[in-house]
Amino acid sequence: MEKGNLGLLFQLNSPVMTVHLGGPESEEQVYKRHERYLELDEKGKMYCILYEGKTAGAIGFWGLPFIRFFLYFGALWHFSFFQVRV
Repeated sequence: MEKGNLGLLFQLNSPVMTVHLGGPESEEQVYKRHERYLELDEKGKMYCILYEGKTAGAIGFWGLPFIRFFLYFGALWHFSFFQVRV
């Protein structure tokens, strides 16, 4: 994810997109999350999903140390109007 993708995070932060996550984040939380995405190193990465030249969502992964292991987590967000196009 690049600095120019901050607007995408705000679009993905709508009540419809976050209904199963407890609702939208505050503006400050979105800015902090964007900074965390920008700081990901080789242990994680965020990508924008493009479909026919239009932004369709975001996908990413990141890892966290856990005891003697390294656990990876993934996330996928997509706009509902792209869901039926695949």
